[in-house]
Amino acid sequence: MQKHALTNEEIKAHVLDENIRIHALEGYQYDSLHPEQYNFFQNIRTNRIVDNISRLLHPKSRILDLGCGTGYLLLRLIQEGFHVTGVDLSQEILD
Repeated sequence: MQKHALTNEEIKAHVLDENIRIHALEGYQYDSLHPEQYNFFQNIRTNRIVDNISRLLHPKSRILDLGCGTGYLLLRLIQEGFHVTGVDLSQEILD
C-alpha cells in the first residue's frame, strides 16, 4: 500500500484538530499545568509587553488577543484601559 505525502493544508488541519482535542482534555487544569504564566519572571515579561503596547497605542484602543488562552495578558491590558477581545480555539481554556 502506497502512502501519499500530506499537503500543507492537511498538515495544518491535523495540527489544528490535535490542538483543539488536547485543550479540550486539559482545559479544566490548564492553569495548574502551566504555572510559568504566574511566576515572578513571567510577570516581569508581561509587564514589559503591556508597557510596550501602552507606548504604541492610544489609551482606549481596541485590541484583539488571538490565542488568548486563560487571559492573563488580556486581563492586564484591560486593567490599563484597553478594550480587549480575546479569542481562543478552546472553549475549555476560555471557561
